[in-house]
Amino acid sequence: MDGRDAHDEAAVLARTVLGTCHEAVCVRVDGEEDAASGPVGLLAAGAQPYLVPSDPDRFFPTGTRLSCRVAIPDVGVVRCTGTTMPARTAGDDAAVVRTIEEHRGCLLGPVDPATLRVVPLLLTGLVVASPGGSPEPLTPRALAAAAPDWLLARGRRLTEHLEQEHAHDLAQLAATHGVPGASAVTLASLTTRGARLVCLGVEGVTTVEIAFDPPVRDAGELWRRLSSAPAVGRSTGPR
Repeated sequence: MDGRDAHDEAAVLARTVLGTCHEAVCVRVDGEEDAASGPVGLLAAGAQPYLVPSDPDRFFPTGTRLSCRVAIPDVGVVRCTGTTMPARTAGDDAAVVRTIEEHRGCLLGPVDPATLRVVPLLLTGLVVASPGGSPEPLTPRALAAAAPDWLLARGRRLTEHLEQEHAHDLAQLAATHGVPGASAVTLASLTTRGARLVCLGVEGVTTVEIAFDPPVRDAGELWRRLSSAPAVGRSTGPR
């Protein structure tokens, strides 16, 4: 993978984390003691994050430079810096209303856009890291150019389900991609753009890279695409 691909994947990861996690911890960049907010709500309308403090009037003043940490366990961590803008009503921004409607199932309690007040964060920079990966700096422009990946956010739960409840189907999937007789198959990675099968067989461990072109749109087509998409790489190592 070249540097451009790694940078693009980092931007996708950042968009996914910001668009999926609804909590951020904010600290003033000036480093004043006791200047941390504790967890506050977070809504992202595209690449624009909106902080949702319980009381915007007692939150950091407009124009405060903040560092915010947003994380999804086993997916990634985003640290972004930006400046607070004047609080506004969520209902005044159609993109924020759309985000609320799309995420009602994971927001705590009822949320009324007509009364909810949010604080836009004008981004100046970001750093994103996957578990065990190196931090990758991003610009707000790179973030805006990327699209979130819904499988990155929920993929680990899905792959665990497949590995525990559908081991035979995964073995058949491995055979479809040229690895017959695998005694165990795991999905080491799964995104809307591709998957990595790790297959244990008599020849050792075989890794198969599968590419989705175009990307997978929804869960209903995932298994068909796993079975029919081409393998673009295969490597075998000792057991």
